[in-house]
Amino acid sequence: MKQRGGLGPDMRKEMTMENLGKVPASGQIMTVKQLAVHPRYQWLTESALRHMIFAANPSFNAKAEQIPGNGLDCAIIRINRRVLIDVDKFDAWLRSHNEEK
Repeated sequence: MKQRGGLGPDMRKEMTMENLGKVPASGQIMTVKQLAVHPRYQWLTESALRHMIFAANPSFNAKAEQIPGNGLDCAIIRINRRVLIDVDKFDAWLRSHNEEK
């Protein structure tokens, strides 16, 4: 039976630390799961990162008041349903939050 969407099971690579090492050093782009297991971001869980992505853009509450976004949208790349993160821009976004305080 043919699977709908995505790669077949034989073409999928498990996300292991060995596969993360194959990502180029400059201009890194990672999936949410890859970023969450990366050794540099041990403090970051996948669910926390998904929440940051959800809150990236401004939205409206029930009273039609605008809720500002967190600004992470500059680091998010969306291709169909896949969400990718530009690591360099993510790091810059983290540093900008540290400078605000």
